[in-house]
Amino acid sequence: MLSTQDSLRVLYEHALVTRYINVASIAILIFDWCLTFELECSLIWSAKWNIVKALFLITRYLPFFDAIIIFYHQFAPLRDTESCQIAYRINAWLFVVGAFTAEAMLSLRTWAVWKKSRHLAVGLSLLLASVCVAASVSLSFFLKTILFTIPSYPLFTGCLCNGGSSLISVVWIMLMVYDVANLILMSIQAVKLKSRKSIYFGCEIVAMPLTMTVYQEGIIYYLYLFGMFLYSTPIHLQKFNSCLASSLLNVVLTKTLSSDFVNLLAMFKAQRTPVCGSGGFACIRGYSMGEVDQRPPQ
Repeated sequence: MLSTQDSLRVLYEHALVTRYINVASIAILIFDWCLTFELECSLIWSAKWNIVKALFLITRYLPFFDAIIIFYHQFAPLRDTESCQIAYRINAWLFVVGAFTAEAMLSLRTWAVWKKSRHLAVGLSLLLASVCVAASVSLSFFLKTILFTIPSYPLFTGCLCNGGSSLISVVWIMLMVYDVANLILMSIQAVKLKSRKSIYFGCEIVAMPLTMTVYQEGIIYYLYLFGMFLYSTPIHLQKFNSCLASSLLNVVLTKTLSSDFVNLLAMFKAQRTPVCGSGGFACIRGYSMGEVDQRPPQ
């Protein structure tokens, strides 16, 4: 049984790991923004306002507000746990809003490759609404159970998470379910198109760069998110995850890490959504407008 001081030391060490990953994630977000800002200005900002542009900008820039709250929550010299609770709640809801806004934007790509099927639009809308409600309800219950500790050390900054319900895993699972559905839909159309148009992925010569980009960006993105959600789910759901996919990385990491790391990759996921999702969207728009080189790699 650990003493109070030992417990605080362990919590602090775990918090440091999370902080390192959060800072690295924010650095990636800023670096990607610098790389793609010129393309974004020419393709997105100059376009007429519509639902797609609004979704893109929300997805792209909401993580920056998320990052500000994270820095406040983890690096500001807070003196009461109520401030920790408020900052954490704002951060959590910003993440959910950003995640489902990104899902809505990416669903437009799935809808487009299915030739704007009305039935698919209704089905995806209902599925997205269902997973959004389930994730929001689970998150609201989780936020009521989260506890924070602020050690009485003069130079300590931020908050230490000191426990909470495992209901946060439902948010990851709901997002994973929706992404799996989109992955299946994208893959079906990609297989059909490959058989008709002889489109090859990888190092083969690509006859239709725009179409290849739409399918390849979409499929790779959903495969990536699927792996991220598997990794982010707590240990006690490992058996359930194994039924969905065989992931050696997930098995190793979830078996070796403490349950304190249940939100270890939350900010990493928050910044990967705009980097992968909106970045891919900008590239697709660039291909369609002829502003991105469509030649296959040499």
